[in-house]
Amino acid sequence: MFAAGFSGASLEILLLFGLQILFGNIYQYTALIFTFFMIGLAIGAKCSKVFFKYSRLSLRLIHFMIALKAIIAALLLFVLHHFEVSQFIVYIFISVLTGLIGFAVGAEFLLISNLLNGKYISISGNTYSFDLIGAAVGAIITSIYLIPALGTLNTGIIIGLFNILIVLYLTLYRKL
Repeated sequence: MFAAGFSGASLEILLLFGLQILFGNIYQYTALIFTFFMIGLAIGAKCSKVFFKYSRLSLRLIHFMIALKAIIAALLLFVLHHFEVSQFIVYIFISVLTGLIGFAVGAEFLLISNLLNGKYISISGNTYSFDLIGAAVGAIITSIYLIPALGTLNTGIIIGLFNILIVLYLTLYRKL
């Protein structure tokens, strides 16, 4: 859950920085980014059992999806920076991508909660704690170090590779 929180917050920051780079002003769109992420979280948590079985394979699939979304986000920002595209089209793409990222994080939250054994209150509290810690660490590292030092394209690729490493870890490590 730490990795999903880290990646979700990092990708939100990446997309916000991307909008800042593209248009010079993100204040009017920041609320929409957070809104689409939260809508994605809610739909992901609600529909998780429809799209995924409660299994380690589903957990790996979600992190693979997050990796793809990170790379798509980086490439999207790179392409949008080099080509003239309508602001409306950019907002649509980024809104949909943000919602899909939120969907993956919300789905993982419910999936992990159902895979762990123990009391409901303990599992949900621990899962939420790791999500928040991951989100905080991701937002700090991405905004203070990754984007300024490496740029948006490389940051997206690093977030994608991080999630590929999580998939490999989940494949090799048997205990959840």
